[in-house]
Amino acid sequence: MDDVHIAQFAALLRTLSKGMNRQVIIAVHERALFDYLTLEMSPAFAGDSLIIVEISRNYEGNAIARSHAFSFEDDIVIDD
Repeated sequence: MDDVHIAQFAALLRTLSKGMNRQVIIAVHERALFDYLTLEMSPAFAGDSLIIVEISRNYEGNAIARSHAFSFEDDIVIDD
């Protein structure tokens, strides 16, 4: 996919997850796409969350899964 289609794909994922209140699970092989979608799908509103799982191989050839959960946090820099 080129950059325009990737941006449209991210918008579609946001529409499904936020606009239609659905949980979205996606797997990608490209690191750059993984990083971009992680940024685009990051929690932006109260109640939002994101769980990422990165699967790789160690030096012995065994699969290793690392996960990280993100949840929305108020920005303490911006004072109301």
